[in-house]
Amino acid sequence: MKSGVWIALITAVLLTAFWDTRVILPFKLLVVLVHEMWHGISAMAAGATIDRIILHPGEAGETLVRNLKGTWGVIFSVSAGYVGTTTTGALLLRRGLVESFERLSLCIFAGLILYMTVLFTAPGSLGFNSGLGWSLTLLFAASLGDRYARNGLLIVGTVFIWYSVFDLLDFTRDARQTDAGILARYLKSKLQLSASLQMLSMVTCGLWILVILGIIWAALGSIIIMPPAPAPAPAPEPVGVPTGASSPLTAAGAPANAAPAPDIAAPIAQAAPTAPGNTSPASKNQVQPIPNHDMAELLALRAEIEKDKNLHAPAPR
Repeated sequence: MKSGVWIALITAVLLTAFWDTRVILPFKLLVVLVHEMWHGISAMAAGATIDRIILHPGEAGETLVRNLKGTWGVIFSVSAGYVGTTTTGALLLRRGLVESFERLSLCIFAGLILYMTVLFTAPGSLGFNSGLGWSLTLLFAASLGDRYARNGLLIVGTVFIWYSVFDLLDFTRDARQTDAGILARYLKSKLQLSASLQMLSMVTCGLWILVILGIIWAALGSIIIMPPAPAPAPAPEPVGVPTGASSPLTAAGAPANAAPAPDIAAPIAQAAPTAPGNTSPASKNQVQPIPNHDMAELLALRAEIEKDKNLHAPAPR
């Protein structure tokens, strides 16, 4: 858990330091590709058909769909870009922090990218090359073992969350140039709203910000406040106690140092001789010699029992 937090923090620091360099560009293209995929998936859920997903070098993308009907379908599909990207990052980062099903989670994520890339991007395009390269890279990381899969989840999840934070900054500059502006123009035209486009864009951005922060908190808040408890140590294996040896409690719950109750019904005997060839430790421990003071008590009790039997025996005829 602690190592995962450090990996996420170091990733965030490096992203901030090199955000405007070409080193981070492949990570940005992955986020943009997933952003457009969420537009397409939500549009299909609303009854539309995806024609093509296109990525542009300037960190922009397009999702071309047909037959998207209904106001709620448009709201759902346009909102799914930012919200879906945040959800993806939060889920990946959570899987890496809780250290559970790392390889499976990374394989599922890579498989979805590969599936959407092959179906909806043009071969040889920027979107196709980015999706194919990232899906194969993530699958290779998963094949190396849990440690590499966990690090992949932590790094990629942090990239998505950090990109969502920078998206929030974009909202504060000019919301009309974001998906919020697209949705605001649609709602203003469809519903004949009198509010300005800037106002509708800002309201849409505000609602999305609340949803994004809620998703991040729902996925990571419990881990931040209450980290998962470490796995309990395995119980020690019981140590065998030889017959006749002392145990913590007797069958009746008496302490081990209490004097054992004499078996007055059994004949008093010393240790029986071991059969020839039988020299196992268990057979040696089966009968223990009786201490002298206990022997005297047992002989006295046996004498009383014999006397009692003679007194109650029937008289001979």
